[in-house]
Amino acid sequence: MNHHTYESSIDHQIQTLVSRSYESLSAGETIAQEILSLGNANEDARLQGVALNALCEIRFLRSGPSNELYSLVYKTIRCEETAKDTYGLAVSYNLLGILNRMMLFYVRAMDNFLTSLAYIRKLPERQSYQGTLYGNIASVYRSLGNYEEALATMQKTIPYLEQSTSHRLRNLMNTWAEMGLLYLDAGNQVEKASLCLQKTAALIEESKKGAEQIDIPYHLYYLLVARVARAHRDRKQEERAVQEELSLLSRLGIYSDSLDGILEFMDYLIHNREYPWFARFQKIFAPYADSLSADSTLCWLDACIAFDRAQGDDAQCSRDMARYCDTSLRLGVERRALELQAVQNLTRIEKMQEENDRLSREAQTDSLTGLPNRYSLNRTSDLWFERAYRCQIPLAMEILDIDCFKQYNDSYGHQAGDDCLRKVAAVLSDFRDAHPGVYAARYGGDEFVLLYDNFPDEEVLRLAEELRERVRNLEIPAPHEEGSTLSISQGIRNSIPTQENKLWDYLYTADNALYQVKKTQKGDIFLLKDAKISDLSLRKGHIL
Repeated sequence: MNHHTYESSIDHQIQTLVSRSYESLSAGETIAQEILSLGNANEDARLQGVALNALCEIRFLRSGPSNELYSLVYKTIRCEETAKDTYGLAVSYNLLGILNRMMLFYVRAMDNFLTSLAYIRKLPERQSYQGTLYGNIASVYRSLGNYEEALATMQKTIPYLEQSTSHRLRNLMNTWAEMGLLYLDAGNQVEKASLCLQKTAALIEESKKGAEQIDIPYHLYYLLVARVARAHRDRKQEERAVQEELSLLSRLGIYSDSLDGILEFMDYLIHNREYPWFARFQKIFAPYADSLSADSTLCWLDACIAFDRAQGDDAQCSRDMARYCDTSLRLGVERRALELQAVQNLTRIEKMQEENDRLSREAQTDSLTGLPNRYSLNRTSDLWFERAYRCQIPLAMEILDIDCFKQYNDSYGHQAGDDCLRKVAAVLSDFRDAHPGVYAARYGGDEFVLLYDNFPDEEVLRLAEELRERVRNLEIPAPHEEGSTLSISQGIRNSIPTQENKLWDYLYTADNALYQVKKTQKGDIFLLKDAKISDLSLRKGHIL
């Protein structure tokens, strides 16, 4: 992202938001709001996108998924698309994928992560971010029970995270812990899970030496410690891990970034019938339950119902089941609202794309004739020239103009002249459509340019003669001689490009060929092979 157009104080705030180096969520929100106000005041999509991107993450960390957050993310994406902020788009689509995964929209989540990956691959200086994305893609596979694919994808994250200069130890710690859990899920591979546990513990120790303070709770780490200890029948170690997790929850509470790990820990306790431990988790977790999103509430209630049944508490079980039903209905409403919102945003994006396509066509189309304009001609001729040189095939460029067009304009008026240009352009358009490998554009005034891709001289001349006849068949009256019709003169260069050639050579030669026609006999066709104009090259030329 290039911020050199902003004054230094603004640039510093932008860098703080992009790198997420603010001291606290509140401090980050204050900076983001200031930048957003500045962006709104100046209608600066880049500033708006940077500020909204940071606000999205801050609100996600505070509250988790919500309809309002979805709307904010889509708004952010629109600003970033306008500003062509590739890194911002990668981050926004990643967050959108996380939201969709948490709402169990797995297909959409995978599409979001892959979109983010496509954006980040365009930025060589941001390649370490691929580690984060592969980790999130692996989490989708894990949620769907495809542990082998999840493991294969998770293993891709390590080399990228090792290169990272931001939160390297934190991200590696989480990745090794999650990989260990995946080994246990994928057939109880205890030895490999133990190695992952050792890696995670070493990273935590490294952080304690001051290299980088890991600023997130160790939920996944403690869960991995507990599961590996159970596999080794080490009850004391398992109890220590559960106690550490309880202490962590009591000290820090619950927030969205740690929610998946906490719910997974509780599910582990229920699955292994560790009901006394679960009761203690339940007591800590209960005050936060009302603030959870519907999908997280269902996970929580699912565990509570299993606990109620194990305790034989029918009354509490009935209450939890009733709440489960109500939450399921709420989740259905939320998901329908999110689906509608997604459809509306996709429709809005499609309309924006249609408008962009329309503007792009207008920028490349001659308004009078409807043919491609000179800008489009330059782009196309560059591409065709490069391909002809690379493949060593002939490329022909033809310049034609309407004979005595100035007299025609003077005799019949500019409106008739414009009508004449439109009729000739229509012939060129039909001619182009009838012959694949032919391109036609308006060059300016009454001049037009055609390109012929990979045609021998004889075929180029035959096509040029066909075009001449099509124009004559319009039977537009010529101004200089009663009873005659308007004609065109055509100059052509056809050859295989060499290393010494430039595209300009073709234009120069075709223009000289046209000049020779106009000087000797208007209405003729003259094809040259060489850029250098001499008596010899003129004698070698083809005239029709």
